[in-house]
Amino acid sequence: HHDITPRPTYHPPQPPRASIPLPPRSDKGYPKARRSDNGTKFAWAVYYKLDKGEYKYDPYVGWGVELPDSIDYSRFGGITYWYKGGAHEIHVETSDVKDYDVHLAKVPVARGWQKVAIRFKDLEQGGWGKEVAFDAAHLIKISFHAKGHGKNDSVLIDNIYLQDTSEVAKDTA
Repeated sequence: HHDITPRPTYHPPQPPRASIPLPPRSDKGYPKARRSDNGTKFAWAVYYKLDKGEYKYDPYVGWGVELPDSIDYSRFGGITYWYKGGAHEIHVETSDVKDYDVHLAKVPVARGWQKVAIRFKDLEQGGWGKEVAFDAAHLIKISFHAKGHGKNDSVLIDNIYLQDTSEVAKDTA
């Protein structure tokens, strides 16, 4: 597996004035790692209160990492991480998608720490843009998004790593 070395990105809650981001922030304004009850010193914690206000669409908050282009990502077949908190989506972005209809997976609420393993072949696009085949060789970003009017919750993320294709669960009959 390959641990992800983050170059953080952060998308403040949308709509901007109705929703409130509540994460611990670094001096550059990004969500920062913190201690958690699973023994880690480096959980990525985002707390949020989402309110639609006058906005047409459901509000969201997103945070993630840009991936270095010095790695050959074609050997990876999935991603694994531990999380605790509200329902969220993981977006696995490639340079092939030009219209923001990125490949993603929906992850349910977990009030205790849960491990999730997502095979790249199981990712789906949101459905509003051009359909594009997923190609791990073109990975550029991995991000997490919480969405929905009236959501007041948090998500903690820990131990993110890319799975080599040999580590990814095989299909069963």
